[in-house]
Amino acid sequence: MEEGSGPFGVRNRSVLNAPKFGWIKGVLFGCLLNIWGVMLYLRLSWVVGHAGIGLATVIVLLSALVTTLTTLSMSAVCTNGEVKGGE
Repeated sequence: MEEGSGPFGVRNRSVLNAPKFGWIKGVLFGCLLNIWGVMLYLRLSWVVGHAGIGLATVIVLLSALVTTLTTLSMSAVCTNGEVKGGE
């Protein structure tokens, strides 16, 4: 059997040439876009209505800082950490 061929002799080039996104494009951007999308588009009008424009700006900036730090930590664990079995 050739290298890169499947169990039925079919070549599996998509697996061999699959793009690798890394931790920035693969984990960081995806998580940040999901978190910010929900936060900004679903709740922003409610936050502005209750807190006012000034405090809403402060809340959004603090939320962006917290989600950025959380996502950086999560992407570091996902890409560099080795998951070990329990004892």
